Amino acid sequence: MASLLADTTLGELLFDAEDVIFVPEDAPVSQALKVLQDQGIISLPVVNKQHQYMGILNLLDVLNHVALRHVSVDQQGKATEYKVDSSSMETPVSQLLGLTKESQSIPVLDSVQRLSTAVKQMASSGSHRALVQGKGWWRFLAEYDLVRFLAKQKSKSDRDKSMLGPQLDMTVKDLFMTRSKKLKRCATRLDMEPGASQSAKMSPGEQDKDHVVFMSSDETALHGFRLMAKLNYSALPILAAQPSQQGSEEEYEPEKAGELIGTLSSTDMRHITRDTLHLLQLPVVDFLKACKLQRKPITCSPDSKLSDCIELMAKNGIHRVWVVEPKQDKEERSTFASLRRGLSAAAPEQLVGLVSLSDVLDTLAKECDKLQPHGQ
Repeated sequence: MASLLADTTLGELLFDAEDVIFVPEDAPVSQALKVLQDQGIISLPVVNKQHQYMGILNLLDVLNHVALRHVSVDQQGKATEYKVDSSSMETPVSQLLGLTKESQSIPVLDSVQRLSTAVKQMASSGSHRALVQGKGWWRFLAEYDLVRFLAKQKSKSDRDKSMLGPQLDMTVKDLFMTRSKKLKRCATRLDMEPGASQSAKMSPGEQDKDHVVFMSSDETALHGFRLMAKLNYSALPILAAQPSQQGSEEEYEPEKAGELIGTLSSTDMRHITRDTLHLLQLPVVDFLKACKLQRKPITCSPDSKLSDCIELMAKNGIHRVWVVEPKQDKEERSTFASLRRGLSAAAPEQLVGLVSLSDVLDTLAKECDKLQPHGQ
């Protein structure tokens, strides 16, 4: 697998990719979101009036700007109300550059460089993409491009087992072990807003070790986007709320409480305009319905192979696969329910983790590190 990446140049991989669309530094956020939505993309290079490259604007920058920096908090007793400032949509995009770690560190590479070089630089910088310059063109290399590349090679590797190597035959369970992570039988709600009980709070530094942070279906889309912005996450799983907590128009059977029912993604922010900002105040399931973004979560089991996850991502055009386990027996469910509030004992499947594009990238990077230095 590593030698395959070392033998492929970025120009070869991106030969039929679309050229990037540049946005001027004085373009408002609303205009940038429209371009992102119309083109189905998640990042835009920003240029100054001399058409010189200034940096990358991505959706997490927009989330940080709209959901964190331009939200007023009205605390009245135990009730907390959040209001988004509509003027945030008219801020020049140049003011959003560098709001998140990734937009500060996106690699800029040349088309003659090897794919293995890009993989290592993206992994080391914590970036989901790189900007690649060729002769007369600029294009993005994203983690998803790597997944599609690997998926295309899978049929060849079925004939030649040495092509991709054993790394992609690793199970999800083994993947978590190599990353010093454990699959747990619970997801953990991370409530970072004012008024949250101390027992519900968990620092961003510890949440990513043994837990999957989720949001409940009765919480607002704005709440979810705020968590994503604070944690630098690109998505959150949505679990069905307990019946007594259900504030949405959606009706769920009691036994569905705690079940994985959806995903809120940073890409959903592309559907927000100045006129639809109010939709962020809706329960997340109603927000997704209003924006016609309802989708069934794609899942795998702890025993699934990494190659299976890669195929699911490539086939469905997604960036992550949620890991679920079958429901426990009656005695286990009763004990578990008493220990973990918010997750129903009757959930048919239990959310225990996820496999993301970044997991694939990290796996590839470790293999590329084993290579002898290769010519650029």
